[in-house]
Amino acid sequence: MKLRNTAIALGVGAATATGLSLLKVNKEVVIGSTAVVTGAAGFLLSQKKTTQDQTAQKNIDKFTEMDLGGNSNEDFIAYWDLNEFKQLLQKGIEIGSQYFFLIKNVGVCLFVRETDFIGTRVFERDEKELSIHAEGLNDDALFDLESEEEAKEFDRLRFESGKLYEGDLCEWFQISDELFKQVNTKIKEGYTRLKMIVKPLELDETKFSEEEIRDLKDKVFTNNLRIRSGGKCDISPFNANIKFQYVSDVDRIDLDNTYNGKSLFITNALAKQLVEKKAGDVWENHFEALRNGELEDEKENYEKAIEYYSKAIELIDINAIGFHKRAKDYLMLSEYEKALKDSDQSIRLDSKYYYYGLRGTIKYYLNDYGGAINDFKKSIEINSENANAYYFLGVVNEEVKDFESALENYSEAIKINPKNAFAYSKRGNAKSELEEYKSAIDDYSQAINLDSNLIDAYFGRGNAKAYIDEHEDAILDYSKAIEIDPTHENSYFNRALSKDEISDYEGCIDDLNKTIELNPENASAFNIRGLTKYNDIDDWDGAVEDFKKAIKIDPTFARAFYNLGDIIYDLADNADNDETKYMEEAIEYFTKALELDPTIEEVYRYRGWARNRIGDYENAISDFTELIDLDENNAEAHNDRASAKIELKDFEGAIQDTSKALEIEKNSNSEEFSEEAYKLRGQAKKELGDIKGSAEDICTANKMNLEGWDSIIKSDPEASNFKVRAGIKKDLDDIKGACEDWKKAAELGDEDAAKLLEKHCK
Repeated sequence: MKLRNTAIALGVGAATATGLSLLKVNKEVVIGSTAVVTGAAGFLLSQKKTTQDQTAQKNIDKFTEMDLGGNSNEDFIAYWDLNEFKQLLQKGIEIGSQYFFLIKNVGVCLFVRETDFIGTRVFERDEKELSIHAEGLNDDALFDLESEEEAKEFDRLRFESGKLYEGDLCEWFQISDELFKQVNTKIKEGYTRLKMIVKPLELDETKFSEEEIRDLKDKVFTNNLRIRSGGKCDISPFNANIKFQYVSDVDRIDLDNTYNGKSLFITNALAKQLVEKKAGDVWENHFEALRNGELEDEKENYEKAIEYYSKAIELIDINAIGFHKRAKDYLMLSEYEKALKDSDQSIRLDSKYYYYGLRGTIKYYLNDYGGAINDFKKSIEINSENANAYYFLGVVNEEVKDFESALENYSEAIKINPKNAFAYSKRGNAKSELEEYKSAIDDYSQAINLDSNLIDAYFGRGNAKAYIDEHEDAILDYSKAIEIDPTHENSYFNRALSKDEISDYEGCIDDLNKTIELNPENASAFNIRGLTKYNDIDDWDGAVEDFKKAIKIDPTFARAFYNLGDIIYDLADNADNDETKYMEEAIEYFTKALELDPTIEEVYRYRGWARNRIGDYENAISDFTELIDLDENNAEAHNDRASAKIELKDFEGAIQDTSKALEIEKNSNSEEFSEEAYKLRGQAKKELGDIKGSAEDICTANKMNLEGWDSIIKSDPEASNFKVRAGIKKDLDDIKGACEDWKKAAELGDEDAAKLLEKHCK
């Protein structure tokens, strides 16, 4: 009995399904090392203007009071690990940030946070921000979060970064999917570091008169002290000249200046415009509502969270994150149409890769598999390192029976994240569907190594082992799944099938009873229990009851109708039963089975036999013809049709069918149905007066029958078997051989054989 993989429900958690919170960061939110930064930085430590009429001369006086020192002509250079920079960008994309910042007054640090410039406080959730330090700061610039003073300073910067705080976060850079994809590409090409070059600062001539400029041009404003501020700030008269490069062991290449049509570097003017555009209490209230929604999400109060997200959207309807978060919660509540509508809107407003991932998941649940596939592919196009998108793309491809593609998708997910137990388990499912059972078992085992409580992996491995007839081992896996979850219905069901295969019929029935206890509407369990009672433990009344129960639960269950017809057919052989009545009832069930599924070949055979037995030969011929149409090389069906034709005195037609059956048997090197074919053809030839041809066919049939009984007696030398063979030998005019068999049967106690011996063998 071949097992069937049972569908495994797709579990979608808030994080993995939407692409949120993929990068876990500690409270300190700092990655990277500290050592020595090469070069010196040209910058000017200036104070914020206090009045609009502050003169350029006062600025000059302030400049000249500084102890500048250092090498005035060297560039300032800093490096970041490119993989860590990739994490920074990915984090920024995930939390909805559009920018990363360069912080100087606590060291050379790149920083992202959820709010770019709105709000006066920092969200408490740790995963809302990430920072990385350059590879090296000189010791006096070491940023040590263990220091209470530095920790407070960093908290202040995080607080102020929401408002474009002048002097501390002077350089802003655009985050974009295009930049993220480029970083991915460069890592694959062998680039390992991001290099930042800050040229000695140049005077912004637009802020001074010609006379002031002439005076300042003779002065150098650089030093090699700890960097505390500078760069492109409104309070500074200097232009920042910053360049980024990808660096490998053998090459370096400049980052592009524009991504997705936007400048990499955000000027003061643009920053000011953005801040002013988004300022106001409305945005504060918008973010407050989003935060409250997230708090409710954490408590799985999705209805309440939706109320907050709806309020946030009502306040500001141009921020994609509100629609995205509400779509996620609608998905969690199985309100798929509402989820899709919000997800569409979030993508119209922004094209984050995880927005497409969420919409793909929603479309999966709406059975829009083509749309889901397109969205997951788009998510991967934006972020080729998106393991979740590959994983769910595999799930959808499994659903549409494209197991080769699913296998590739899961392999990509594993390549990106080799610790994903679910991906190994699902790849095992795909391999099982492709009948790569040994390899599937390896994947399930790896999944179990990663997660010893992963029920799907035990269940899948059990199925794969059952397919290759390792039923005892399969039973162990099903049992482990049941140990983890005593309510795992499918494991009880499939364990029952494996127990049936090793003839543990009592155990099979016990597991099917448990399956039905867990799910009284499991029609398949009733059907299989009926078959076991029918075939293995001779509880035919119980089998009839189970088949009828299966049909009641599922009136479209074609196999259950067939099985019920089959057992009714056999009950007709009971001497106490009315054969015609039972055959007519069996025919009704067979007919219903074929109405539901006209491709079940054996139903035509049994209905044809039943019709033959009640003398309905024309309809029997119709059934055997249908069977031959399904399989023209079915020798048995040709014989069956020949038998019905003989009853209707169509002897020519019977000869044609039996001759075709013999041709099929010869071509397939088989003799399974040849004896019956010769016997029927001999009968038809006799009716047509071909006595010689009839005798030849009957003799051939008897010889084949004799060979068959020789094999039977060899394995089972009972008196009755010797008596039957004696009769065959007599028909073949082998009286001596017949007498020998009667004698043997008589010696074994058969009284009829003794009488035949006395009559024919004096």
